[in-house]
Amino acid sequence: MKELPSCIGQLNAIQKFDMLGCTNLKELHLSIDQLNGLQECYLYECPNLRELLLAIGQLNGLQECYLYECPNLRELLLAIGQLNALQIFIYKVLSNLKTS
Repeated sequence: MKELPSCIGQLNAIQKFDMLGCTNLKELHLSIDQLNGLQECYLYECPNLRELLLAIGQLNGLQECYLYECPNLRELLLAIGQLNALQIFIYKVLSNLKTS
């Protein structure tokens, strides 16, 4: 999957968005801003995800955002800065760690 389907915005009652291992995902669809009930967002191991579109800044109810192993994200702070209800934000990229 390279992008989320446009119908994602029709899931108004969704409270938790969890994506794991979507290695081909490059962006979240613009309609994600319609997920008014979304409280938690988890994106794990999405190495090709390049954009958290500014539309994510419209998620007024988003309280927790966890981004792990998404090293190619750009313009992240522009969208995150608009999330007034955000209480927890964790962004970790560990792919460059060396193990001995």
